[in-house]
Amino acid sequence: MQDATGDEIDLIEIIQTLWDGKWLITAITAALTILSVGVLLQIPPSFEGSLRITPLSSQEMASYQALNNTPDISEPIYAGEVLIGHKGVVSRQDFFAAFEEKVLQKLIFRAAHMRLDPEINNFDGSRGELAQKLSEIAQNYEFFRTSESEESDGAVVITGELIFHTNDRELASDILELAFAAATENIRLTNLEAIADLKRSIETGLQFESDEVTREIENALSTYEVKTATYLAVLKEQAAIARQLGIADYQLGAATQVGIDISIENDTSETPSRYSTLYLRGYKALEQEIALINARGKGDAAYQFIPSYAQLFERKKTLETDRRLERIDRGLALSPLISPEKFKAFNYDLKTVIFKPKINKLLVVIFTTLIGSIIAAIFVLIRHSMVQRKQNA
Repeated sequence: MQDATGDEIDLIEIIQTLWDGKWLITAITAALTILSVGVLLQIPPSFEGSLRITPLSSQEMASYQALNNTPDISEPIYAGEVLIGHKGVVSRQDFFAAFEEKVLQKLIFRAAHMRLDPEINNFDGSRGELAQKLSEIAQNYEFFRTSESEESDGAVVITGELIFHTNDRELASDILELAFAAATENIRLTNLEAIADLKRSIETGLQFESDEVTREIENALSTYEVKTATYLAVLKEQAAIARQLGIADYQLGAATQVGIDISIENDTSETPSRYSTLYLRGYKALEQEIALINARGKGDAAYQFIPSYAQLFERKKTLETDRRLERIDRGLALSPLISPEKFKAFNYDLKTVIFKPKINKLLVVIFTTLIGSIIAAIFVLIRHSMVQRKQNA
């Protein structure tokens, strides 16, 4: 009972001691609190910012439909055997991937800080030190993929979040705006250059095919003219023989010549033996054939008498009427790519940037106040104990 009473007396004594020293405790606690506030005020504000980045929507990509659905310039998409569209010359996945690459390279942020950041503009150091400083600043920007989803056409749509650190929220917003504008313009120019390369490739291919068809036509005509000239010489000679012999019309014995293939382009014979008895057909028939051959390619006989001429001419006409380049230009003119003011490569809203203080100053002050009060209480108790020991001594 005595120990319990003693403990109770001791507890009351401690409380009494603390109450007697309340002003000292308050003073010490206030001093530490004020000191912590002063220190915190000297520390520049530091924030972690986050911004959500998303690809363009299907509605926004509709303005590229005329360009992307140009036949024969992009891979088609089928639903079963039905053509439902094309993968396109440009895609939001490519735009977003290009932006992600720019963020990972960090050059857009370095350039933006060089233009807008007073710390960089007023940097007093060597070029090497400046480059090191810019590199350190650029490392404050990180991009993380937050979600991936697959669409009906198999395309994977990626969204992401940009995380960065800054001491100036307004400056950070300006830097992001400038960096994103630079990335957007670079992506636009890159796509325009790729489309220009595509057009040059198509134009070169058309010219090559056209030249090839022209050469085939010229070769076919040249071969035709040589063989026709040879055959006409044979016919004229046989017609002259028939006239000298007085054979005007078909004679018995010419049966072996009936139905033979006299198409010169199919004749591979190097000897005139097969034509040696053509005179038996009579000079009237021979001279009429000569006249018909000479009329080929004239009047109603618009095409040369060459089996492959019609196909070659059709190929040449198809190449000459190819409209892919015109369709690309028309589609490009209708797309935002043509205008720096209208083009977007990704979606973001700087008004939605979330800034979180890296140091919660209020919590630091509360914690310091709590620790200060504990330290002050301990100090009062120790001082009271030392006074009592001196009195007892």
